[in-house]
Amino acid sequence: MEDFGENKSTWRMKENGLTSTLGHVEPAEELELNSHFVFENSYRRLLISNPNMMYMFRLTVAPLLEIDVMAWLCLSYMTGEMPISSKEEMIEANNSELLESMQYIDTRVLIDEAYEEAMDYIPFDHWAYNLASDRYEEYIQESYSYQLRLIVRDMKDANYPISLGDMNGLNELGKELMRMGTTDARTHQLLQDCDEDAKK
Repeated sequence: MEDFGENKSTWRMKENGLTSTLGHVEPAEELELNSHFVFENSYRRLLISNPNMMYMFRLTVAPLLEIDVMAWLCLSYMTGEMPISSKEEMIEANNSELLESMQYIDTRVLIDEAYEEAMDYIPFDHWAYNLASDRYEEYIQESYSYQLRLIVRDMKDANYPISLGDMNGLNELGKELMRMGTTDARTHQLLQDCDEDAKK
């Protein structure tokens, strides 16, 4: 945390569905520099050591949309519409995004070993294991919203022809896409549970 300009003893995760269960979990001494959305050697589809190297792969819950937006983003780099940041700027931006990722349950658990260990003690009757609960739906929506807002950021930078909102929030179209995605995810998970019950 200190490497990112934060004091781990005073840093706080914003309140979420697990706060009442876990309380404040002080971050580990060292954080993982790779998460779902941040990779220490790359920055927004560019290889930091050689920004001429661009690549695309799925990261979020909206793969087809994401790939199309990434194609636009790479094209913006190639045409000069979007300037390529310096190595130092890329690393600083990655650090900021990594800290932002620490505010979300599903990404913090990948970055912070202390949080992952704390989650191991959640009792099995907790809502986190009940895919049909309203609390679980809120958690999924928070996760999906963050992922879609990352796409929205790239849409804006790449001059993508539609808008789903901005990093501060989704517009009505973005909210509808999030609703469809969360419904799809929960339905798949509930169907898998039904299959397991049918096997017994």
